[in-house]
Amino acid sequence: MSTGLLALLGVMAALSLLVSATGIIAINKSYDALVVLNRIQGVELGNFASSNTNMQRVRVADSFATRALETQQWDDAMAAAGRSGQYARAAKDDLDRFFAATAGTVQEEILAQNIAQPYKNYYENGILPMLDALKSRDIERYYQYQVTQLKQLGTVFDKVY
Repeated sequence: MSTGLLALLGVMAALSLLVSATGIIAINKSYDALVVLNRIQGVELGNFASSNTNMQRVRVADSFATRALETQQWDDAMAAAGRSGQYARAAKDDLDRFFAATAGTVQEEILAQNIAQPYKNYYENGILPMLDALKSRDIERYYQYQVTQLKQLGTVFDKVY
C-alpha cells in the first residue's frame, strides 16, 4: 500500500513539474512576443508617427512664416521660421531613431530602406532650402521651392510615408 501511495505521489509530483515547466515556457514566449510588439509599436512606429507629426508642424510653421513675411512682420516671420527649423530637426531625429530601431530585422529594414532615400531627398532638397529661403526673407525663392521642388519631392515622399 505504501509503495502504491509513493508511486502516486511521484506521478503527481512529475505532473506538477511538467505543468509548471509548461507554464514557465509559455510565460517566456509571451514576454518575448511583448518585447517585439513594444519594439514595433513603441519604438519604431512611435518615432515614425512623431516624425510625421513634426513634418506637419514644419508645414504649419512655414505657412505662418510666409504670411508674416508677406505682411512684413519680420520678427514673427523669423520666429515661425525658427520653429519650423526646430520641427524639421525633430522630425529628422525621430526618423533617425526609427531607422536605428529597424536595424537587424529584415522586414523592417526593407521598409526603412524604402523610406530613407525619398526622405533624404525631401529633407535636403526641399525642406532645408525652403527654410533657408524663409530665414533669408526671400519669399520669391520660398514660393519657387514650393512649386518646383517641394511639391514633387513631397509627392514621392508621401507615397512611402
